[in-house]
Amino acid sequence: MLSIAICDDQPHELAILQSLLEQYRDEKAVDVSITAYPSGESLLVDIQQNGASYSLLLLDVLMAGLTGIETAACLREGGCQAPLAFLTTTRDYAVESYEVKAADYLLKPVSRARLWALLDGLQDAPSRPCLPLHIRGNIRYCFYSDILFFESLDHCIYLHQKDGETLRCAETLAAIAAALAEDPRFYRCHKSYLINFDYVDCVEDTFILAGGIHVPYRIREKKKIANDYYRYLLKKSLTQGS
Repeated sequence: MLSIAICDDQPHELAILQSLLEQYRDEKAVDVSITAYPSGESLLVDIQQNGASYSLLLLDVLMAGLTGIETAACLREGGCQAPLAFLTTTRDYAVESYEVKAADYLLKPVSRARLWALLDGLQDAPSRPCLPLHIRGNIRYCFYSDILFFESLDHCIYLHQKDGETLRCAETLAAIAAALAEDPRFYRCHKSYLINFDYVDCVEDTFILAGGIHVPYRIREKKKIANDYYRYLLKKSLTQGS
């Protein structure tokens, strides 16, 4: 399913774009949901405060209030990594579009062929699961593959990412563990730690993660925990080899 947000302060432009997306849905027999926003501000509120999530964001560049570029910059700063494309009547903002990692830059009137190609490519791209977390009052989407481990310290929860960034989360560790329970790479090894098995280098008296990071586990359960880790590695190798 493709969930697409379209953002434009001109109602007739929203209607045109929605019609094109509905044509794509009908002709390609693809499940597409479309949500329209009349401003960058309304889109930001829905994503950052209400937790809305989309497969693609289509933003008009020139809007009253926040421009499409400014809206995209706010989304990226808040951790939203959803693919986005800009719609505009001028090429003047092409450079800025690359700075916010735009997937495309579509000139109005939007070419049906160009939009179709963007949507086809989006469906062909591998999905990257992500976890929504409340960080500094906003919702930030963190890719599973970027998570090293979670740590509970002094009544706070910290997410340690593979790029070295550490984020303080409003969720409890139990809630995070429950949200990740169906993904076997995540493991609650200690009351204060939840790790990503994919970044474990070895198991000694602690888990040693990539970069030499030591994460403790319940030492009285050392044998079981080590077995759980090696069982995960075996299943992963069999899956990749099949």
